[in-house]
Amino acid sequence: MTKFRKCAVIVLVKDGLAFAGERFDTNNAWQFPQGGVDKNESYVQAAVRELYEETGVLNAKFIKSTEKTYRYKFPKSVQGSILYKYGNLSYCGQQQVFCLFEFTGVDSEINLHQKDQEFRNWKWMSVKEVADNIVYFKKDSYARGLKELGLL
Repeated sequence: MTKFRKCAVIVLVKDGLAFAGERFDTNNAWQFPQGGVDKNESYVQAAVRELYEETGVLNAKFIKSTEKTYRYKFPKSVQGSILYKYGNLSYCGQQQVFCLFEFTGVDSEINLHQKDQEFRNWKWMSVKEVADNIVYFKKDSYARGLKELGLL
C-alpha cells in the first residue's frame, strides 16, 4: 500500500502563540487541528472546514500555506486503528499542507464539543513547543512544514 491521505494542517496563531489541541483518544498528545481534503476541495478550503469542525472557530484570517507537501508514514503500531483507516480506505500515511491562519476571534469562541470530537483540551503554545512535542512519526513533517512557513 502506497497511498497517502491528503491532509490540511491548521496553524492558528494569536499573539505569537499557536493553538494546540490534546487528542481525545490519547492523553498528553498535542497537535494542530488537521483533517482530510475532500474531493474537489483545496487544501485551504479543507483547512477552513476542518478548523470549524474541530474547534468551532470561524474568525480566522488565512495568511499563507506551504507550497510543498510533507509526507509521513503511519507506524505499524497505529495500522488498523482509526488513525490508519478513513472510511473504507486504508492509507500508508498522510500528505500534508500546512495552512497558517491568524485567529481574529476571542477565546470563548473555541468549542471542542463538536459532532466528532477530536480534542479533549486546548491551549496556546509556542510553535516550537508543539513541534517538539508532536508524536514521533509526525516530527519531521511538522518541522519541515513550519520551517517553510517561517515559524521555526
